[in-house]
Amino acid sequence: MIVFADSNLDDAADATAFEVSFNSRQCCVSSSRLIVEHSVTEEFEITLAAKMKNPCRQAIR
Repeated sequence: MIVFADSNLDDAADATAFEVSFNSRQCCVSSSRLIVEHSVTEEFEITLAAKMKNPCRQAIR
């Protein structure tokens, strides 16, 4: 997954949290790489950390 500075970081964090936790990483299409544009790295890390507390909740909405 690639996250650019003009991305919706909340949506990107939702997708990342789901992709890395989907099927407990037992899925051959699970994401294994994450590239984030430097200018938004810190903000994205904070957003993603909050999402990872409960990634399943994001998929249910």
